[in-house]
Amino acid sequence: MSEKPHFRVGLAWVELLLYWPLAIASVYGLPNKRSWSKKTCLIYGVSASTNLGPPKLASKFYGPSTRTPMPRKKRV
Repeated sequence: MSEKPHFRVGLAWVELLLYWPLAIASVYGLPNKRSWSKKTCLIYGVSASTNLGPPKLASKFYGPSTRTPMPRKKRV
C-alpha cells in the first residue's frame, strides 16, 4: 500500500492547521486564566472527537482496512 488514503491526508492537514494553533492557545490561556481558554479547549475537544473517533470505530466494527487472503481449501 504505497498510496496514502486521501481522507487520512486531509485529517492530517486539518490537525496541523487547526488543532496545533488551538492547542498552543489553550496551553497559553489556561495558566494565564484567559476568558477565551475554555472555548478553545471545547473547540479542540469537539473537533478531535468527531474527526478521530469515527475512523477508529469503523475499523473496530468493519475490521482492518487491509484484508488477508483466505486460505485455500485442500481438494480431496
